[in-house]
Amino acid sequence: MATGFELRETPTELIAKSRIQHAHTHAVFSGCVSASAITIVAYYYGSAPILLVVAILGGILGYFGVIRQRWMQLRAANLEFQTTTGNFFRSCTAVPRADIESLEYREERGGPDQYEPAGLYAEVKVGSKCLLAYLDERQTQTVIEAIYRRFPDMPISRGDAKSPFGKHLSTLGI
Repeated sequence: MATGFELRETPTELIAKSRIQHAHTHAVFSGCVSASAITIVAYYYGSAPILLVVAILGGILGYFGVIRQRWMQLRAANLEFQTTTGNFFRSCTAVPRADIESLEYREERGGPDQYEPAGLYAEVKVGSKCLLAYLDERQTQTVIEAIYRRFPDMPISRGDAKSPFGKHLSTLGI
């Protein structure tokens, strides 16, 4: 999977955008599976010429359904961070900047039921929110540094806080 990333600063906000596009082999395989499934179902209801057209259309739609580019955009302004997602349908979520306790990189985890992509996450007062997905650790660090430069009053991430005793101090779960 290829990932595209861009970061730019305007006078009023910081804009970060990430894109991901799946490999052609995955899309071709998906198109073949879609065409086969449609062919099996249409076999019982149609004639050969219609079956061929429907199977070809199903394969094309299956291919483009996977190969389409997915993207996310983060607009970090003074009062809120707004995330726009461009998967099937465009959706927007906003997180007030005052609610953000820390920013961090998270690796991809989960499965079909609860999938969380890799990228920039904000720890908020209740849980966490994905602000910008499809990024690797280096790209996420670049965005976090740009946000901290733009908004120096942001809270420092919890992962950066180091104990003066290192790993040799036992807290006994307290």
